[in-house]
Amino acid sequence: MTKEELDLLETLTSWRPHPGQREFMLCGSKIKVAACGRRWGKTQAAAHEAAAIAVARPGCVQTIIAPTYDQSKIIFDAAESIFVEAKKRIRVTRTPYPKLTLGKSVITARSADGTGFGLRGRSADRIVIDEASYVRDDVITDVISPMLADRNGTLVMLGTPNGRNEFYNRFVRGQTPSPEIASFRYPSTSNPHISAEYIERQRNRMPPARFAAEYEAVFGDSEDAVFPLADIEKAELRPHSLPPDAPVVAGIDWARRGDYTAVCVARTDGETAEVVFEERFNHLPWSEQVERVSAVLEEHNVIYAAADATGVGDPLLEYLRQSAPKTEIEGFTFTAQSKPALIDSLALALSKGTVSLPEGGRTSSELADYKSERTKSGNLTTNAAAGSHDDTVIALALALRASKSVPRCSAVGTIGGRKYKYI
Repeated sequence: MTKEELDLLETLTSWRPHPGQREFMLCGSKIKVAACGRRWGKTQAAAHEAAAIAVARPGCVQTIIAPTYDQSKIIFDAAESIFVEAKKRIRVTRTPYPKLTLGKSVITARSADGTGFGLRGRSADRIVIDEASYVRDDVITDVISPMLADRNGTLVMLGTPNGRNEFYNRFVRGQTPSPEIASFRYPSTSNPHISAEYIERQRNRMPPARFAAEYEAVFGDSEDAVFPLADIEKAELRPHSLPPDAPVVAGIDWARRGDYTAVCVARTDGETAEVVFEERFNHLPWSEQVERVSAVLEEHNVIYAAADATGVGDPLLEYLRQSAPKTEIEGFTFTAQSKPALIDSLALALSKGTVSLPEGGRTSSELADYKSERTKSGNLTTNAAAGSHDDTVIALALALRASKSVPRCSAVGTIGGRKYKYI
């Protein structure tokens, strides 16, 4: 919002923003992100900003979205109360979803529950996502963001950190502020109206990691994270040290319904894996996918690869072997026993610091969003979080497996008909 709109707000209501709220409200970036501690005051800031914009920009359409209807109604109800206090004539309907009309301006409250299907086809000038870290990544990228496209709208993301996800990704991007995106971190203590003693009592009652997220607005591991953030960040920061002529391996994960085919290429000495290329794609005929993977293997001189051979992967493996005769390709079948072992090997390599990843790449994001879950029968399973994908995680794990299969000696050897000097 603008300074003039904030001044207008102060003529409508007795509420006054504290310094942090004022800073965030006056940010003019197209996307603005606030990681907030509990009791910081994001609800009041969001509600008052929405109310002022509805008055100052006649015809503006604003949508408040949260993981559930109950959550989205918190900001909506607060905005309604502001208009009541300001004695503004408004019309409010509650079904099929909350909708407030002020002249030609509209504020609605919607749920992003599930796939966000009910949001598709909608548009808005401005969208506020509350508790954005609990909204599925694909709902944010594939459903909510396109709602702003035809109006060149603005997006506001608010919430408490909860692991690495799209909320985290945009927070990181916004740490270098620009007209396009800006992000802020507001711990609970930055609210001058909250008791410091209260916050300290919570510190003594909560695990450190949970307190850091809930009250200090610090991004950390979610409780069900398989790969610790510290290990992922270590892999991103680890410099490449292998020579350019080191052996090159790859991992290939074929797409399942709604997923992607992913390829991970890495240099290796048998112990260290340095990712030099990552790619994923979907919605292509199988023949084109094989050709595309084969081209990657050829371009990067891959001598050894591990490829998913489960289900449809079995015939694709044979097709790929024919298309990439210079690469020796191992088939890997996923079972209830083999997958945990593969993921455990990747987790161990990350913890030991023997993997390096492109900073800010797709693989890092998927690693951070890879979760463990206890089934009803008591077994522990690992998969991408709901709404996310794990294709590049699996491709990386397969590339790591491939790296362990590359011989290491001082002589010149041959793999797939290609002579190669191993390190």
